[in-house]
Amino acid sequence: MDPTGHDAFARALAYGHPTLMLAALALAGLALRAGVGLRRTRLRQASREPEVPLHEPGLVQRHLRLARPAVV
Repeated sequence: MDPTGHDAFARALAYGHPTLMLAALALAGLALRAGVGLRRTRLRQASREPEVPLHEPGLVQRHLRLARPAVV
């Protein structure tokens, strides 16, 4: 019995679900990469001068913009 042969919704799920999961994994990977970059920058600059800003504000927003949908 092939559930994707007759039902259009089942057929869409058979192809759509893996595609959405790959997109979610890619999004999570990008969020992880941005977060690790922020952490490395923070640790590197923490040992230098405390008056220097730890990172650009745009980097935090980029990380959060990627991470929030990845968690959902």
